Amino acid sequence: MSQLEKPLKSGNQPDVIVAGVIKNIPDISHLQFNFLFPYRDLDEVLRADWHNTMYYTYILLNKKTNYNYVSEKISDYLKTPTPESTSSLYLQPLKKIHLYSTPLRLPVATAGNILYVNIFTILALFILFIACINFVNLTTARSGNRAKEIGIRKVLGASISGIISLLSKEFVKWVAIANLIAWPVGYFLVKNYFLQNYACKTKIGLEIFIFSTLGSLLIAIFTVSYQSIKASLANPVKTLKYE
Repeated sequence: MSQLEKPLKSGNQPDVIVAGVIKNIPDISHLQFNFLFPYRDLDEVLRADWHNTMYYTYILLNKKTNYNYVSEKISDYLKTPTPESTSSLYLQPLKKIHLYSTPLRLPVATAGNILYVNIFTILALFILFIACINFVNLTTARSGNRAKEIGIRKVLGASISGIISLLSKEFVKWVAIANLIAWPVGYFLVKNYFLQNYACKTKIGLEIFIFSTLGSLLIAIFTVSYQSIKASLANPVKTLKYE
């Protein structure tokens, strides 16, 4: 049964007419409300109170406008109607509400914290650094086990670039295989689980996977290149003598 155009009672307030019904707001959104009410219909006492912070004010600026400049201009505006005021006004971009509202002590629903993002970013870089060290160790062990083979290849005329390619392509091959497995798994999980409850979803395009693959390949090549070059430049006479 439609509730449109029907009166709605709210305590001692005058009846209001239901103008529309919307779907439930996603839990991840900071815009949480039970109903929307025209500002002009608020009690005159509430509208006249410049220190009433029971609601937010959203403004739309021109794309070329610097919001920091506007924020500075309105910061002391409360001192005009209330000279004794110690509060100030400020603007915050809508895209920063989720991660940057905690230091401002705003009662924003599902607020995040940029500090946690930075912590996890540092941890990710640390894990990547450990992975690079493991690559170096694996290359060192692998080149050591193949020292005799490398010495024989050099005696038979193998070039330095050929030996470097020989030692590097094995690791590059496994990195490429890992990416081929990770592509469909990552796409499925991100699209169907990780971003499912977000009101605004980022697009998962092919370029993300291409950049991640190129990045992992470059990291693999960079980390194994040192030991590969070192092994290729080793004196084959000494290598074969000790082998």
